[in-house]
Amino acid sequence: MNEIRDINVDTSRKHNADYFTFGTVNSFDYGIYITGIEIGNTPERDVSFVKVPGRNGDLMLDNKRWNNINITYRCAIATGFASRFDAFKNALLSQSGYQRLTDTIYTDVFRLGIVQEPVVPEVRRKNKTGTFDIVFHCKPQRFLISGETVRTMTADGTVYNEGSFPSRPIITIHGNGASWLEVGSTFIDILELSDHVTIDCETMTAYRQIGNGAVENCNSHIYCTEFPELLPGENLLFWGSNITSVEIIPRGWIL
Repeated sequence: MNEIRDINVDTSRKHNADYFTFGTVNSFDYGIYITGIEIGNTPERDVSFVKVPGRNGDLMLDNKRWNNINITYRCAIATGFASRFDAFKNALLSQSGYQRLTDTIYTDVFRLGIVQEPVVPEVRRKNKTGTFDIVFHCKPQRFLISGETVRTMTADGTVYNEGSFPSRPIITIHGNGASWLEVGSTFIDILELSDHVTIDCETMTAYRQIGNGAVENCNSHIYCTEFPELLPGENLLFWGSNITSVEIIPRGWIL
C-alpha cells in the first residue's frame, strides 16, 4: 500500500523545517518546504510468466531486477510565490538524467530520480503563496548514506554490506605492477597497475584519476568474467603482491 506522510505546515510562515535536494537544486534556497510525501507501492519485481502446454501453473522468469516507483513531494511557498516558483522550476527542469534526491525527513538514505511530469501550482493570496506537487520517477533502491563511507584495507580481510540486497561497490586498488583481487567468489586479474585503478561495479568500468578531474580509461587494465557484488553482511577480500591497499565504497541499499 502507499505510504503517505503529511507534515503540519502553515503556508503563511516564512520558515518551516523540511526541504529536499535534487541534484544541485535545494528547495530551501527558493523558500520551498515539504508539506507531505506520498511514496508509491513497494517496488515491483520484474518477472515474466510463460504458459507451458501440459504443465500446471505458469513458468516464472525472474529478470532479477525491480521496477521504478514514484515519489510525490507536496510543497508550499509562503511568500513571493511567482518569482521563487519560476526560478525553482527552471533550475529543476534544467537538470537531465537521474539525479540524487535527498530530504530532511528520511536522512539516512537517498534515491536516484528524474522529473517526468509537469509541475502545476495552485496559487493563493494574489500570487503571493502557493502549493504544488512534484513527482519524482525514482529507481527502486533506497541507498544507505552509510554505504558511501570509504573502507580502507591494508591487508586481506572482510568488508561489510549493511544493505539487504547484493550491492555493486566502487573499488580503488593502490599499488604498482600486475596482480589480482578476489572479492567474495569473484576473481579480478589486474593486468596493469600504475599507482591506482578504480573499478565501478555498477557501470562496469575501470579508470584512473589523472588530475584536474580528468580520468584515464583503464578497462583494458583489468579482466574479469563478471564484476563483483557485495552480499549482505560480511564479504571476504584477498589480493596478491604489488597491491598496497584497497578502498571500497560498499553502496549498500534497501527497498
